Amino acid sequence: MTFDASGSTAPGGVADFSWQFNDAFAAQTVEQTTPTITHTFPAAGAYSTGVAVFNPDGLSAGTGGIVTTGPNGFTPAFTASVGGPGDKTASFSGLTTVSGKPVINYLWEFGDGTTGSGPTPTHRYDRPGTYTVTAVLFSGIGSAFPGDGAGPIYAQRIRIGKGHGHQ
Repeated sequence: MTFDASGSTAPGGVADFSWQFNDAFAAQTVEQTTPTITHTFPAAGAYSTGVAVFNPDGLSAGTGGIVTTGPNGFTPAFTASVGGPGDKTASFSGLTTVSGKPVINYLWEFGDGTTGSGPTPTHRYDRPGTYTVTAVLFSGIGSAFPGDGAGPIYAQRIRIGKGHGHQ
């Protein structure tokens, strides 16, 4: 797969790109001054990836996501299912494997101040509206840095009670 961070900016300009592909435990970070990179993953599947952009002073900002070999773009970490117009309940289903390892911990923020866990939570909202649901899927392989202790973070907007689906 080829990754392109040429749309990235940093105060004072971009001096360095630091890539993390998380396709093996303790995967090495690849640093380079050019914004595009091609990486071959060891097998088909969904992988947590990350890039940090450094300015000339060494300050950085990072982002990441889950990519699946084969298709272009990022893979949602979960799907959401919302009932009809009067229903205020949403069901979520997270990926079960990331970076070749089973997801062992799911942390959910439902966008209304409440949290949850598990691979397939259901949540009832008090009021209709649009909510940003955030999930962290921990498989022991990090999103921006290798090793235990990090996981990809994914957010999706859903609409409750005024129609249904995600935006």
